Amino acid sequence: MNFVKESVIPAVVLTAICVVISAALALTYNTTKPIIDLAAQREADAARAEVLSTADGFEKVDTSGMEGVVEAYKATNGAGYVFTTSAKGYGGPLNVMTGIKSDGTIEKVKLMDNSETPGLGSRTGEEEYTSQYANKDASLDGVTAISGATISSTAFKQAVTTAFQAFGQLAGVDVGIEEPKSPEEQIFPETELTEITLEGAVRAYQAEDKGWLIVTKAQGYSDADHPMEVYTGIGPDGKIVGVALGANDETAGVGTQVGEEAYTSQYVGRDNLDGITAVSGATESSNGFKKAVQAALDLVPALQTVSEGA
Repeated sequence: MNFVKESVIPAVVLTAICVVISAALALTYNTTKPIIDLAAQREADAARAEVLSTADGFEKVDTSGMEGVVEAYKATNGAGYVFTTSAKGYGGPLNVMTGIKSDGTIEKVKLMDNSETPGLGSRTGEEEYTSQYANKDASLDGVTAISGATISSTAFKQAVTTAFQAFGQLAGVDVGIEEPKSPEEQIFPETELTEITLEGAVRAYQAEDKGWLIVTKAQGYSDADHPMEVYTGIGPDGKIVGVALGANDETAGVGTQVGEEAYTSQYVGRDNLDGITAVSGATESSNGFKKAVQAALDLVPALQTVSEGA
């Protein structure tokens, strides 16, 4: 009897209390969740209305497979679309909300979640910078970076460009943004590539009778998560036909400049890398790129033997 009184009854009472409390919490949750969700929806719609003021409501659209697009909403009255897109900034992902009107121009842009440096990169959220985007089309002509915050500015602009790419797909219009050419197309356009085995290369290809394409890797920026891939085209005379930046984790707008023609054009026609100058402000990325190209040049003597064997 004492056992029942001292052990069983208290356990039953505690269990009953837990059941009652759990039921009360569940009831409270089920009662308040719709209210909380509605409030969150209204807050989100208010933010979207801020960048597309002529919309009378918003309907979420599917953005599966659209790289860099966090979410997209279509105005129920056909006024346009609102996109939240992401790009790599200085401190991490930088999210931007862009309102694009049905005529393909921007009404307004807004900086969302970000980890940019306060007072520098975070200035991309200030009216002085964001107002540049008003009424711009996909070319974004005239939008200038913030002095001292080039990385953040470049990321912001890239996020807006991504919004335009998504707009073009969803609205079924040509926004005038050319798809970037692959490294292969940049160096050997309209050329059939046949993969060959070349020891020391990540990958290698015979480019018909135009030469060879060698892919090598080297560490660029020391804080980059992975080495950069560099494509080097070698002509039949052993000289460089062209070079291109492949997969990389270099800083957008800074290290990625090694993939731009202003830098890569230095390599064309060379069989040595004497006199190649680095990109200002991107010495580590430049050195890594140059090292990868040199690794490709070092493999040139083996190319003839490989090709004869193939």
